[in-house]
Amino acid sequence: MLSERLSLSLEECQETTSSSDFQLWMTYIREEVNYFHREDWYFAAILAFLHNMFLPEGKLPYKEEDFLFKFTPRDEDPRDVVKEKTPEEEQAELKRRIAVSKAAWFGSMGLKPDGTPIKGMRKKKGTLKERYPNIRLGKDDKK
Repeated sequence: MLSERLSLSLEECQETTSSSDFQLWMTYIREEVNYFHREDWYFAAILAFLHNMFLPEGKLPYKEEDFLFKFTPRDEDPRDVVKEKTPEEEQAELKRRIAVSKAAWFGSMGLKPDGTPIKGMRKKKGTLKERYPNIRLGKDDKK
């Protein structure tokens, strides 16, 4: 976000921006949503004018400020809040990650998570050297 605003690559932005400058920029960007630009006022004036044209007699006319969006920043960004996990939740998460990793490794080898072969996976015949004669397999292999 900041690199786009400064028209720099991400690497250039990281090299030229200190952590304190970065924090100042993030504060400015968060608060900037309520800074109104010329176009905001222009469209608000048009909306107020059109709305007031069809306003019944006796009603107070609308002002441009009535048509400007006001954004209130949240006190906390939910993405910044780290929820404390109980030991049971941490253990369950670890078991889930291990199971996913295990399934991926077994699957890459043509096996189910329980170690049995996946039906329909054909075995490749021959040794690696026979199948790939142009590769070097180790220090004992001479070309």
